[in-house]
Amino acid sequence: MKWVTLDRPPAATPAEAEAARRLRAAVRGRHVVEFRYAGVERRVEPYAVFRGPSGRLYLDGWGGGFSRAGSADRWRRFRLDRVQGPVRVRRDTFEPLREGFNPAADAYAGGLSVAAGLTPAAP
Repeated sequence: MKWVTLDRPPAATPAEAEAARRLRAAVRGRHVVEFRYAGVERRVEPYAVFRGPSGRLYLDGWGGGFSRAGSADRWRRFRLDRVQGPVRVRRDTFEPLREGFNPAADAYAGGLSVAAGLTPAAP
């Protein structure tokens, strides 16, 4: 008999689950978010919250980059267990959807939780 070990997705910590909850709401309402990641304060337009192949939760969004020359906004992917501190959902919103976002991308095959443009805006 051959035993096979099945990999299980890592359980989300309470902080990661709260970050995911806030980010899902921000995606639905197209609200800009702010959080600390890799020691840098980020400002991001959130587009998708999803599970990657490893089972970890991720955020895809526009912005969030900073360089010595100033802001370096572009498409970025953030692993939610690496977000430092709370996710702050701002009142300001973003419209329209930026070019380059594809909710049918292979990266979302593991489970797309919510995506901008596919879910109705929150009241």
